[in-house]
Amino acid sequence: MEPFETVEPNNQLVQLAEDEAAEIVRILRELTGKLQMIRAPLLAANRTIAELDSVFARARFARDFDAAMPEFSARNELRLEGARHPVLEDKLRKENRTIVPMTLALGGEERVLVISGPNTGGKTVALKTTGMAALAAQSGIQWPPGARSCRCSTACSWTSATSNRSPRICPPSRRTC
Repeated sequence: MEPFETVEPNNQLVQLAEDEAAEIVRILRELTGKLQMIRAPLLAANRTIAELDSVFARARFARDFDAAMPEFSARNELRLEGARHPVLEDKLRKENRTIVPMTLALGGEERVLVISGPNTGGKTVALKTTGMAALAAQSGIQWPPGARSCRCSTACSWTSATSNRSPRICPPSRRTC
């Protein structure tokens, strides 16, 4: 129970809090209206900033991993020379260890890749490196250093690993890598 002497000051305090909340809403509505008038330039600036951020992020990635621009071929082939998985390379670099680069060539008569062996991690890294290199090339991202020649459909990059992971399976008509 509240003493009678505090009822009026408490009511004033509640009223002031309500007035403050109403003033905040009024100010926010006024500012929103002003922003609506310049919405188009703000959206254009947002798109420009996002594009610049993307360009600088790709440049930073290329510099940090000594990446190279992929060379595209008119033939249906994928060739990786000295490719390195950037996440694994970054982790090993922090431990003062070096990564073993991989070389892979698919194309012409070589259209299927089978990787087998004991469970030591190399198969998954090879598949992920290959998939990431193909997707990076399609996205205009330089790769460390390996996607020297690539011609893959932008509709699909298809890899599968025999493990407890679910492979991404594309319709046969879209398996062009």
